[in-house]
Amino acid sequence: EEKKEALEERAQRLVKTFKGKVKYKIFDTWTDEVESILRPTLPLGEELTGTESAWYDYNTNTVYIIADRSTLSEPFHEFIHPVISEIQKNNPDLFANIWSVIEQEALIKGSLANRMMKKVMDGYPGLRDGSPGKFTNEVITHIMEEMSDKRYKPQGRLMKALNRLWEAIKEALFGPN
Repeated sequence: EEKKEALEERAQRLVKTFKGKVKYKIFDTWTDEVESILRPTLPLGEELTGTESAWYDYNTNTVYIIADRSTLSEPFHEFIHPVISEIQKNNPDLFANIWSVIEQEALIKGSLANRMMKKVMDGYPGLRDGSPGKFTNEVITHIMEEMSDKRYKPQGRLMKALNRLWEAIKEALFGPN
């Protein structure tokens, strides 16, 4: 119950930050209702793994969270998806530049970009070829979640690229300075 309250608090804060453009729903645990909502949103006909804990539905702009499975950083991860999509669409040059840095960093074994790229490729087989835009979105979102969870402090080129991305996120949310 305490964890669900913390998740609820974070989700409400994010909804407020995103000015209500993204909705959320928290479930206590996995149910048939959760499965019926998630199944149609799976990319590329993927199957349920039985470990799903949170996801973003691109069609309804809704974040779904399963409280007894979710970590406290997952709401941030899911709320970042629509912002990254917005930047992909409205600022493709910035996005391409950031993605280029991430691809270069991913060549360094053990780097954050390398680990997150591998995590997404392993966790979402076929996404890279079947839906490249969602693949890049997922990789960037995983990187940002890792940073939000304070498990990693990037340096150098990746940090500079992510700072540019963060500035674009703030502009997308709050408008130009």
